[in-house]
Amino acid sequence: MNRQDRMLQLVLSDEKLIKAYDIEPDKYPTLHEALYAEDPIVASIAMIIDSIKDNFDEPDMKALYTKIQHHLNDTLLI
Repeated sequence: MNRQDRMLQLVLSDEKLIKAYDIEPDKYPTLHEALYAEDPIVASIAMIIDSIKDNFDEPDMKALYTKIQHHLNDTLLI
């Protein structure tokens, strides 16, 4: 599992996201599978994560994860 797959699993395993959209994180083990998901939320998250470049370091990854999580919580999980 690469870094982008791990990031995807971190985001998709958010309990609020799972409850609100009935997302099954195990259904999308890789970023590639999530990019082609029929679920628009999963596909959107995958597109954001796919934009991450390999030169991101660990603090950048954590900051991006936090940003995605806050965005989803603030805009989609009302």
